[in-house]
Amino acid sequence: TVASDIVAHGAKQVWDQLGYTGSGVIVAVIDTGIDRTHPDLADHIWTNLGEIPGNGLDDDANGHIDDTWGWDFCANSQPVAATHGTEVAGQVAGDGTNGLVTGMAPDAELMSLGIDCDMPSRAFQASDYAIAHGAHVITQSYSWWWTDRIDDAAFRRQTDVELAAGVIHTNSAGNDG
Repeated sequence: TVASDIVAHGAKQVWDQLGYTGSGVIVAVIDTGIDRTHPDLADHIWTNLGEIPGNGLDDDANGHIDDTWGWDFCANSQPVAATHGTEVAGQVAGDGTNGLVTGMAPDAELMSLGIDCDMPSRAFQASDYAIAHGAHVITQSYSWWWTDRIDDAAFRRQTDVELAAGVIHTNSAGNDG
């Protein structure tokens, strides 16, 4: 079964007629973290092939130890499961294993990049990580909630860097319909 909003947005038609399901696409979810054990997401978690899981070393020399499926830039650790980031990931790649397809790209891989803190620089670090590790799309759903004054110029520079690297950026795309 496919969620009604997926049908309404024409995703099923794109899957069926054009064959675009997100296969081969890495989507970096810059948010609170993804529950990588969620049945609809577990088969879509990106793996950093440059890391050897659990050995306590920075195998790929990127400054992050055991970043095998992403990184939490506020906790400086592997990402933790969090409700909002998992919901966002479900909108991207929820494949219906649990009974209902909720993702626009149910065959995409999900890179979990946590930034659940009040430091905008962490979002830029997460974006740089996504670019360096081959993300094709960055989605983030926080909209500068942590500050009274949005630094539009800094945010624009970062999205310009993403675009120059060939990465598509979406921000709060599923919020408010």
